[in-house]
Amino acid sequence: IHWILLLLNLRVKKLNLNPEERTALKSLQSDSTITIKQADKGGAIVIMDTEKYQAECTRQLLGDVFYTCLPSDPTVTYNRQIKYILEDAVNNNVIDKSTFAFLYVQHPRVPLFYTLPKIHKSLENPVGRPIVSGIGSVTEKISQYVDYYLKPQHFHPF
Repeated sequence: IHWILLLLNLRVKKLNLNPEERTALKSLQSDSTITIKQADKGGAIVIMDTEKYQAECTRQLLGDVFYTCLPSDPTVTYNRQIKYILEDAVNNNVIDKSTFAFLYVQHPRVPLFYTLPKIHKSLENPVGRPIVSGIGSVTEKISQYVDYYLKPQHFHPF
């Protein structure tokens, strides 16, 4: 069965770009003076000056309302604390070992900050919608677990 799944993943994808278009796209992607992002709304692709994009990200991160600069990366500390709490939950029969294995991220990565340009508000200098991607982070699996149990079909009003 495992090799069948591998074969399904190796299916040849039909290319929708001709060779010249692929070359042009690769050239754009390798140009460090531009940043290519999906727009906040509408699904458009936005090509913008990297300096402007980075300035918008910096503007948002330096605002003291939503973000705080940390003196060091807390990922290892948080992961250790989460492991301790999850082990305690296993020892107290709150969760089983397989749930622990699902919830605990052995090698977490730092969440990634980026913005999606709001071109529907301004084409010249679009503000960015901030995104913090937690894929692979210490809380990704716990968030999925909580989300699953908070869905409406899992609520019991009595």
